This record gives sequence, C-alpha cells and structure tokens, in this order.
Amino acid sequence: MARHVGHPITVRAISSAQLPTRSKVFAIFVIIFIAVDVFFNPLRTTPLSSTYKTPNFVDFSFRLIFLRPNCKTSPSRLIRRWRMGCFASKSADSKASRLSRWRATGIVALRDGKLKSFPDEVLELDKSVRTLDLTHNKLVDVPEEISKLINMQRLILANNVIERLPMNLGKLKSLKFIILDGNKLTTLPDEVGQLVRLERLSISGNLLTGLPETIGSLRNLLLLNVSSNKIKSLPESIGSCFSLEELQANENSIEELPTSVCSLIHLKSLCLDHNNLKQIPPSLLKECKTLQNISLHGNPISMDQFQQMEGFQEFEDRRKKKFDKQIDSNVMISSKGLDEGVDL
Repeated sequence: MARHVGHPITVRAISSAQLPTRSKVFAIFVIIFIAVDVFFNPLRTTPLSSTYKTPNFVDFSFRLIFLRPNCKTSPSRLIRRWRMGCFASKSADSKASRLSRWRATGIVALRDGKLKSFPDEVLELDKSVRTLDLTHNKLVDVPEEISKLINMQRLILANNVIERLPMNLGKLKSLKFIILDGNKLTTLPDEVGQLVRLERLSISGNLLTGLPETIGSLRNLLLLNVSSNKIKSLPESIGSCFSLEELQANENSIEELPTSVCSLIHLKSLCLDHNNLKQIPPSLLKECKTLQNISLHGNPISMDQFQQMEGFQEFEDRRKKKFDKQIDSNVMISSKGLDEGVDL
C-alpha cells in the first residue's frame, strides 16, 4: 500500500486484548484482500500511479476496523464499499477524459452503444460539437435540446429506430451533412428547409411517403438520397435545389417526375430504379446538360421511349465520354458493357 499517495491511513496503536477476535479477523481479511486485489489482480481498476488518490472507502474501512473495535460490518460489505470507491473513481475520471477529448476534437462518436436516448453530457457540450455520430444504437427520437449544438456540421444517426425529428431542427444552421438511413421516419419537418448550408441529405431505408415543399430552399444541396422509402411523388420545389448533382430515389413508388427536375442544371446522376415511372419529362436530357448517368431499371418505360427523347444523343456522348475516361484510368466495367440505364 506504500505505493499509493492519497488519503492517509491512520491506525491507532492498540493492544491485542483491546481488539476483539472478530475485528482481528475482519482487519486481516480486508487487508489481505485489498493487497491481493491491488497488486496481483490483472483486471484491477486501481491505478498504481504517483498521482492516484486512495478512495475514501479504503480509508474508511481501515478506520472502521481499527478505531472502532466493536464494528459489526461484515468483511464482504467492506470489500464492496472499497470496490465501489474504485469504480466510482474510474467512472468519474473516464467521463472527464471523454468530455475533454470531445471538446478538444469536436467529434463525438458513440456508435454501437445500445443507447436508447441522447446522452445528457453530449447535449451539454453546446458549441463544441462539430460531428455527432450515434450510428447503430436504439434511439427512438431526437430531443429538442439538440438545437444547443449550434456549430454542428455533421449529424450521423443511421441505423436507429428514430420515428420523428424535432421541429426546431432548423436552428442547426451550420449543418452540412445529415445521414438518417435505416430509421422509421414517416415525415420530415418543414423546418428542414431552414438548413440552408446543407450539402448532403441521406434518408434511405425509412418510411417516408413524401418530402416537404421546403426542400427547395436547400440551394447548396449536392446529394439527396431518399431510396427505399414509400414516396409516391417528388415535390415541384425540388427544381430549386440548383446545386444538386446526385438524386437517388430507388425503390419507391414514384409514378411521375415533376417537370422542375429539368431545372437541375448541375445534375450528374439520376437513379430511379424500381419505381412506377412510365415516362420522364420530355426535355430532361436536353436541359440537364451535365447529366451523365440515368438509371431507370425496374420501371414500365422502354428503351425506344428513352432513345426518342430530345437530347438523347448529346446525353449518350457525355455518358460514353465518362466511361472512356474510366477505361483510360483502368476502371473496370461490367461484362455486359455500357449500361443504357433502362431495361430492354
């Protein structure tokens, strides 16, 4: 025990006659147990560093035995108290260290933690958080207190059981990146349109039946992924997402695309596999001059319809040019050759 620096263990000199036999046994038992547990247990939680402070319960246990000869406390209870002191000390140090690291890096990563609610300590970090990753937990909802994290840029909550988002989500003005894949969301709040700096929004694998009209306010959005939902139509306002480069809406129930999609002049990739589309806006290929990939597999639309669209040849030239670059860079393509993007 001489290796520990902390609370002094004061033992009053008493004679053997003064110390009842029961207390002698208690004292010897506890001393031996603590010595063995500290120095020989490979799983010990007590650090043997010069700065370690002996838990109060250790001091208390010795004082209780030597200074109170008639002590009735059982050895097992004393041992439990000692261990409680060690675990409490470790827990406090661990929490302080974790909070310090989060504040220093701005990154809070608590994946695979079986969390059912947001940790209060995270919400108390306020302006320190830049990235919050709670992937693969058991979160049911997102508390309104999340609006305290005003400097957060990345919010990753994939693979939980989240059913709703808070109405004040729009206060997180710094958000650029949101991943909510694999949850149970049925709607998005209108306030999502207030996230004007948002660049990537991924909500695949949920239960969405539609998107709010306010989605058109996301003028900096580069990627929108709403695949594997129950969406029947996209809002007309989506044409106002002028920066959009990639739109993924595979495996939904979309029957028609809004004509405003033709306004997405920076669109490079449009993926609409396994929907109910019978046609796409006639001027899509002509107006979207940067479009290089369009995928319509599993829709009731034929190759003939697609090839007869105005601007098809220009689109085909862009697509082949893209694949030529990939081939020149030794990028492999499928054995079927270039995919036309629709089922024959």
